[in-house]
Amino acid sequence: MAAAAGELAFHTGLVGRAAEVAKLRAALDAAGAGHGRVVFLGGEAGIGKSRLLDELAAYATAKGLRAMGGSCFPESLTPYSAFLEAFQEAGLDYLFVEEPLRVESLYAIDKAGLVLARAERMESPLDPDIFTSMLRVVEEFLKDAVRMAGGTAKGGLNVLGLAEYRIFLQEGPHATLVAVLKGRENEFLIEDLKDVVARIEGKYGAVLAKWTGTLDELAGMDDLLSPVLASKKYDGVDYARGDPQLRRSRLFENVSLGLVRESRQAPILLTLDDLQWADPSSISLVHYIARAIRDAPILLVGAYRSEELAMGLRGAKHPLEETIQLMSREGLHDDVRLTRLNDAQTTELVEALLGNVDLAEENERDVFRASGGNPFFLIELARLVVQEGFLVRDADVWRFSKTFRDVEIPTRVYNVVLRRLQRVTPEARDVLDFAAILSEEFAADVLATCLGKERIALLKLLRDLEVTHQLVRSHASRYRFDHAQVREVLLREMGDVSALEDDPAVRWLQQP
Repeated sequence: MAAAAGELAFHTGLVGRAAEVAKLRAALDAAGAGHGRVVFLGGEAGIGKSRLLDELAAYATAKGLRAMGGSCFPESLTPYSAFLEAFQEAGLDYLFVEEPLRVESLYAIDKAGLVLARAERMESPLDPDIFTSMLRVVEEFLKDAVRMAGGTAKGGLNVLGLAEYRIFLQEGPHATLVAVLKGRENEFLIEDLKDVVARIEGKYGAVLAKWTGTLDELAGMDDLLSPVLASKKYDGVDYARGDPQLRRSRLFENVSLGLVRESRQAPILLTLDDLQWADPSSISLVHYIARAIRDAPILLVGAYRSEELAMGLRGAKHPLEETIQLMSREGLHDDVRLTRLNDAQTTELVEALLGNVDLAEENERDVFRASGGNPFFLIELARLVVQEGFLVRDADVWRFSKTFRDVEIPTRVYNVVLRRLQRVTPEARDVLDFAAILSEEFAADVLATCLGKERIALLKLLRDLEVTHQLVRSHASRYRFDHAQVREVLLREMGDVSALEDDPAVRWLQQP
């Protein structure tokens, strides 16, 4: 009797990847010691890149590192989408905020909350009552050493909210610098605040250590604060509005500085999957980050499909391939390449998936050799022969009920996936087809609107597609296809859908 589809999870540990795992772990351990690096993980579709990234993230988390990851999608209309996904997960998406920042005033305050020095804009609309309330909040914050007013700690910089203003505190051994802002903080301001605090401590630290309250001893401290306001960098004006290259450079530096600062709290593993679909700006950002993290505890691992780089874009060199070559000349990255499993590893993976399998006959081994040593193809073949009753359980041993000729196992994963799709109901197939048109990742609410279905009914269909057929999988509050090959087969079976994909309504729905 054939095993029920739900009896087997078809998931197992890594097989045949010991050398690659060791290399990635070594790179992670080196990054943890302050030797940042970029590693590119290449291989064909289905070879196990995403699985290896998951294993590395689990290893990093177990060692106390901060792991974050994102994926690229071929139709994404959002620049830096993989970075944004990774940073949102880690609470670092503020690094991509580009709104102009205005510093209204700066104050140096001692541990008791007494103002030691100040720099204020003459035209500042800051209400005196709000200012008094602000100082009271800051004073209590410093006294109690707790987070107040909804504040959060960002790499040592405490953030408080009061009315329409944001209050930033950069603490030094003897003095705290308080910045009153309109707009979101950026790394340039953080670096400037640190520099001001360092100069205050260098010039007045010894005095403040035993200060008796005589302000004359602190003469000239105001002059250390005023250059921040005079710099014009924090006037609330976007001077790069008409210069896209300058805007991008500022964004890249802000992201890189932020990552390095965050890594001082805990080493970081950043993984980016399917880089072959990344927008050119994301690829350039990887290159920029690589230069910035050489002396920081950060490991960035980018996975890509090697066959797509080889194809190029309209005969031109793929942007990722070009960037990898440039980074190679600068010595900025290492490579890990995943190859296909050999015959022994193929057998090992089959037995890891199913248990004891009788592969005594050569033609029975050929069933799984048809996968070509590609782990995804192999798992799909194992799933197929079990679900269709070609491989049956006899006590604790799996045996083939038919010869190789009778099984007619397809030699291409396209046919394997297609046969899985043929097992779902017409209603579920409609759901999959429209989801494939939308994106590799999709939201249930958007799909329900497109199909005119009740949300609960759609969620039941998606659950069946995930649990029973394992064609999709839930991810946070969204869904993804279990593998990119599933979506590719769906699109090919539908024929030319380019006209529908170009429909303004569909393109709008495709946006995250």
